[in-house]
Amino acid sequence: MDNIEAIAKDIVDAAYKVHKEFGPGLLETAYQQCHVYELRKRGRQVYTELKLPIIYDGQQFDDGYRIDELGFLINWNVKLIKNGITGVANGIVEPSLPVKFLKKS
Repeated sequence: MDNIEAIAKDIVDAAYKVHKEFGPGLLETAYQQCHVYELRKRGRQVYTELKLPIIYDGQQFDDGYRIDELGFLINWNVKLIKNGITGVANGIVEPSLPVKFLKKS
């Protein structure tokens, strides 16, 4: 749990730093590249837009599976980045982070 919280804190802190520099209005890819750079500077191993295939009835579907642990949806086009960050986590009921978490139903 501590490791997940440390990772989440780095994700949020890096998003704040990037958004503070640019504000809203850039293309998502620009924010993404800078966000990845900030996370890698912090020693984090980062992969973006991974496709995890699933095979069904002999057919491979490239986007058939998504990792089910901790994720963030970041809307960069907001005045205050804290209003654009939504964390999604399974099994975390009371996170100690300044973001809104959704409980999986």
